[in-house]
Amino acid sequence: MAYSSSLFSPVCFNPNPNSKASPLSHKPTRKTLTPLSTTTEVVAAAAPFDAATLLIIGGGSIAVVLSLSDLEKWHQVQADEVSGGDKEVVIEYFNNNGFQRWRKIYDETDEVNRVQMDIQIGHSKTVENVIQMLTDEGPLEGVTVCDAGCGTDCLLIPLAKQGAVVLASDISAAMVAEAEKQVSSSPLPTNLTVFDNVVRTW
Repeated sequence: MAYSSSLFSPVCFNPNPNSKASPLSHKPTRKTLTPLSTTTEVVAAAAPFDAATLLIIGGGSIAVVLSLSDLEKWHQVQADEVSGGDKEVVIEYFNNNGFQRWRKIYDETDEVNRVQMDIQIGHSKTVENVIQMLTDEGPLEGVTVCDAGCGTDCLLIPLAKQGAVVLASDISAAMVAEAEKQVSSSPLPTNLTVFDNVVRTW
């Protein structure tokens, strides 16, 4: 390769084509440093803000100050709202707001916006790819599949139609109930799907 890096070249390349200085007589220019008092003023000005304050410091660099304690405070506020820990927050979300949001995406309905529709199309393609990947390994007839976090039924019906025995579980009772409803309304072989609302283990 005929490439020479200017970082390691003994020849000094001058970016100014009109300059008459030779590489050997080039004198570096001194740059002045920002006085410490200016930096102190920036830090002092930022003092009244919380830990997530965005500071812009000279030279185009940006410093973002994040505090893990703020994240912990947010988690605690969320847990206090549902009177429990992280597990209760997750259960509360997927039994209420999360269930309503994801049900729109999983189920074929006209009540979806463009973003939800894109997720729905992408999710359908993912399910199709998973089924194809599994059937490429051989027939699913009689194969036991554990669908952990089954949601509202995305993989249950396609797997059961292929003859798989599906053990479905989800931390959300609302998701499990919806999945059972979807499966019961589909023409599937009996006793192929067992549901469990896993709430007590984590």
